[in-house]
Amino acid sequence: MLAALMLTVTLAAGCAPTKVKDAWKKPGFTGKVHKVYLIGVTRNDKFRKIFENEMARLLKAQGVTGIPSYPDLVISGDVDRETLRARLRAQGTDAVLVARIAGEEQRTAAYSARESGYGIGTGPINVYYEEYYNGSVAVVASGPAVESSFQVISIRSNLFETESAQVVWSALTETTATDDNRVQRLKEFVEILALKLKEDGLL
Repeated sequence: MLAALMLTVTLAAGCAPTKVKDAWKKPGFTGKVHKVYLIGVTRNDKFRKIFENEMARLLKAQGVTGIPSYPDLVISGDVDRETLRARLRAQGTDAVLVARIAGEEQRTAAYSARESGYGIGTGPINVYYEEYYNGSVAVVASGPAVESSFQVISIRSNLFETESAQVVWSALTETTATDDNRVQRLKEFVEILALKLKEDGLL
């Protein structure tokens, strides 16, 4: 019953576990990208492949070619810029999208099924409501208090022009995830990122 109530409220409130904290576009830049080299900077090869493959898939749906970097780019310390630039020219890319974790914070939230009249400023009934939820809800089910651990992951994504190597677009996103849903949250993050690129006129 409690889970059903949470789902209903989430759908009604339009909440999402990933949100765009800020975004910037180079003043006067009106170009669109057509072929993008994708770099997910992480030590986790699985997550890198998921990010780059999912982004390539979503870009393709917008008529843009996305090239995953993991088959031929080893990320170890600083990547030699000239070597990378030569590779990008050879592949005919006009942009590079680099995403890296900017911060990760572990949090714990407690809620109780005995609570009622939940309002702004109190502990969240569901960790995903934190900073998204703007109303109140009455819980009629009973049960013991529950603690839930989760991570708030900030990711900075920068879009560079290949030739100038200048940033033309940047976004900072924040994703709430737990250890058992990181893959799902990563895919949702990619969808939000692709949508933001389109909304800002890059695709």
